[in-house]
Amino acid sequence: MHHFLAGFFKSGYILCSYVLLNELIGKTKRGLMGTLTQAFFAIGIVIFSLIAYKVRHWRSLTLTTSLMGIPLLILSCLILPESPIWLNSKGKFQDTLTVLKDIASGNHSKWDQKLIQTDSSSSENEDEDSEDEITIQPHLPAQAKSSSQEADNVSSLFANKFLLMLTLIQIWSWFVNSCSYYGLNLVAGDFGGGDLYTGVALAGCVELPAYVLNILTLKHFGRRDNLAAYMISGGIAMLIIPLLATSVPFVITTLGLFGKLCISSSFNIIYIHSNEIFPTTIRNVSMGLVSSAARLGGILSPHLAKLGDVYPNLHFILFGLMGLTAGLLSLKLPETKGLPLSETVQDLRQRQFHIVSVQSPHVTYKKVSKSDQDL
Repeated sequence: MHHFLAGFFKSGYILCSYVLLNELIGKTKRGLMGTLTQAFFAIGIVIFSLIAYKVRHWRSLTLTTSLMGIPLLILSCLILPESPIWLNSKGKFQDTLTVLKDIASGNHSKWDQKLIQTDSSSSENEDEDSEDEITIQPHLPAQAKSSSQEADNVSSLFANKFLLMLTLIQIWSWFVNSCSYYGLNLVAGDFGGGDLYTGVALAGCVELPAYVLNILTLKHFGRRDNLAAYMISGGIAMLIIPLLATSVPFVITTLGLFGKLCISSSFNIIYIHSNEIFPTTIRNVSMGLVSSAARLGGILSPHLAKLGDVYPNLHFILFGLMGLTAGLLSLKLPETKGLPLSETVQDLRQRQFHIVSVQSPHVTYKKVSKSDQDL
């Protein structure tokens, strides 16, 4: 039980920290910072394999890694500020300004912000574009937006066909990424010539170039395209292994590590993409939902990895098919690169119809009827 609780709290801490990080930084740096954060996860795997080599008993290993995290937890509580986006969504404007001023001071930037208070009688001002904002996003009038925030909850993600599709695809993608990621770690002995510790270290090392590649591809391509490309490529690599394993044995190591590189890349991007898709009002609980699907995938991964003992390379076939289907389905998700974070579920629903950005002069504008907007 204590082992389960330790994993539960560690997963919750990682998820909340990731959400907070992305809400504290600007939209142009979310991809970079999200990738760098995940890179340290890969470094942790390499260090973990070294610690496990010295500390063989699992109870002692769990205690050692847990004690290492306590200083980080204390520092996070003392140093990290609250999310200004979340504070603003809850109507805590003074607290929002305080956090923003602290951030500006830490960046040695001059604070020059005009606070404009509006009420329902001056809702027309809310449709005007801020001179500091370069992306135009559909907005609700003040009263409607307030009532939407009060009503937003995780069940809102299943309110219509678009939100249901968006949510289910992400649940499946998170499940597949986690199942494949941990499953490939569990069969890492095949990558290290039968040595589990070497295989795990190699599986961790191969993630580092994956994150370097992520930084480059996220700069030039969208979140959705990157996610689909990595998952499809990893799935194809896994499916090729059974075809060549007998005639070309070393292909298991080569394609296995390539598949781990791809799944590590997609696992990194899915954190960034989902975090940008879900609205501020329910971002934490929504990320918790898809993360639960990922944890279920992690639980099932040892059982799928064992299928290789039942039939040669059967586990690679399953990992490949799952990655291929999840990658193709992710093409139906909305693109979020360069866009402001959605504040409410209504903002997210607007992305079903159109996104207007002055940064994208080649955007095709689509006129939507009032009845469509009310779906």
